[in-house]
Amino acid sequence: MKVLITGATSGIGKAIALHLANLGCKIIFPARNSEKAKALIAQLAKINDTVHDWRMCDVTEEITLKAFNDYVQKNHGTPDVIINNAGVYDFGTVLESSEEKLETMLDQNFRHAYRISQYWMPYLKELKKGTIIFIGSQVTKELRTGAAAYTMAKGLLEFYAKLVAEEMRDANVGVTRIVPGSVNTLSWGDMDVPKSTFVQSEDIALAVEQIIRMKPGTWVEEIIIRTKDRNW
Repeated sequence: MKVLITGATSGIGKAIALHLANLGCKIIFPARNSEKAKALIAQLAKINDTVHDWRMCDVTEEITLKAFNDYVQKNHGTPDVIINNAGVYDFGTVLESSEEKLETMLDQNFRHAYRISQYWMPYLKELKKGTIIFIGSQVTKELRTGAAAYTMAKGLLEFYAKLVAEEMRDANVGVTRIVPGSVNTLSWGDMDVPKSTFVQSEDIALAVEQIIRMKPGTWVEEIIIRTKDRNW
């Protein structure tokens, strides 16, 4: 099984990549940092002997992302699973969210997922199989005023994912939204937060496994994964 993952060199994306490699999947990913990408490739190679692949690419840049998709299609064909995971969290209220900040959040949390999905949907429709997974955010369920631009971008991602799901359903392509709450990733930096009680990246990887193991006729529309800590 060929799996394309964005944001694969750290956090949730890396956990998913390693977990799926353990299931025998071929992992293909774009990356901006060659050192991190090569380190991940080395880890993946130790897990299974599939030839995993990556290409230098900033997913927020339309031209380089198109080149990445073209490279994957030419060298690996259409992925069986596409995981739109890349994203960046940001703080700021509505009044503090300039149009420039909103544009940045849209680039980092929505547009790349839109461009990747738009590129691959015709291929998946023709094959009449495949899975697209969008990693969303709890902020679309409970608005977070302290992360306004991020919330707006993730909200747009959620609505887009719902539209994609409806369009691809008749083509036998499953589209799932995974909506995590607070996740223990490097995004929190040095903040004093109870990371041990948060959702762990590996938990999300397990959810991805369950989605791709479903029978072809089954559609998992949405999975919400939250910490039991009500404060987070």
